[in-house]
Amino acid sequence: MGDSIYAFKGEGVAWQTLNYRQGARHTLMVFARARSIADAEKFAHQIAADNGWLHVDLHNGAEVTAQPYELEEQYLRDALEDAIQFGSSMVTYEKELPSDA
Repeated sequence: MGDSIYAFKGEGVAWQTLNYRQGARHTLMVFARARSIADAEKFAHQIAADNGWLHVDLHNGAEVTAQPYELEEQYLRDALEDAIQFGSSMVTYEKELPSDA
């Protein structure tokens, strides 16, 4: 069985990020290539941590079966293409989440 691409939506707190206010919560979408969804979730947490995010809560994880050209949003097509090519990618949504969300 080969590796698949999995996607997780979640949120995290900016810590050591370049473009986000420290302590701000944002929605994240993480793509990770792995042999299983459990391995992909561990990898996705590591990807977020490596990109400066703390207290990451990922949910709604699933194997991506769509091809990049099938996605409407260009930023998601780009992220999926990066994950296919490089093994992972992450999208950070600009709008800060309320602290109690």
